[in-house]
Amino acid sequence: MINRRKDGTKFPIHLSTNIIRDETGTPVALIGVSTDITARKQAEMELRNTLSLLAGTLESTADGILVVDRNGKVSSYNEKFLELWRIPEEIKDNRDDSRMLEYVVDQLKDPQGFQTRVSELYDHPDEEGHDVLEFNDGRVYERYSKPQRVEGKVVGRVWSFRDVTARKTAEEKYRTLFEETKDVVFISTPKGDSWTSIRQVSICSAMPRRKSCCKSTSPQSSMREPARENDIRRNWRGLDS
Repeated sequence: MINRRKDGTKFPIHLSTNIIRDETGTPVALIGVSTDITARKQAEMELRNTLSLLAGTLESTADGILVVDRNGKVSSYNEKFLELWRIPEEIKDNRDDSRMLEYVVDQLKDPQGFQTRVSELYDHPDEEGHDVLEFNDGRVYERYSKPQRVEGKVVGRVWSFRDVTARKTAEEKYRTLFEETKDVVFISTPKGDSWTSIRQVSICSAMPRRKSCCKSTSPQSSMREPARENDIRRNWRGLDS
């Protein structure tokens, strides 16, 4: 209900009433008590705004999010989680983590390892976890897990899943290129910290011929070692001498 102050401003109230009866049960009076609930309404509005913000944030992230309580009951999730794991409607509506778990394990290359890690984290609620999941159809997800705490007490667990298939495919592609190249490849930071990958021939194969050059390596040789900027510059000056 809405009441009005002396200055004309309106404010919400909670009104409770009680009927007073005489010895025969006949109503003789009505007592009403009104309580100003402005502060409560403001708190409720702030809570709704916070929940709306959290829901918007949850849905805008590129990660699939699943929140489970200490009893294994699903507390919350976003649509990205359902999309990544291809969860059907009947399992989604049940909100049972064990049923979801049963559904997703058949998609994985190592279902036993997946279940073992889940059990370990549930048995150790304070632990955090991170691993990589490989799917039978070639998908690759990163999985993160952290305990959900309220006032310092663990009340559940948050699972986060990210599709890194494209990144892993690119990494594998370039790793193959590096390993199969017949030239020496230098990877250097702006500070001069470098790593050298050598596969078959010396750096001379990738550079114009000079009077002095470094020696060739064996076809099977493979080296990966740090080098400072001065060492790299000194090697390059040697090629021009």
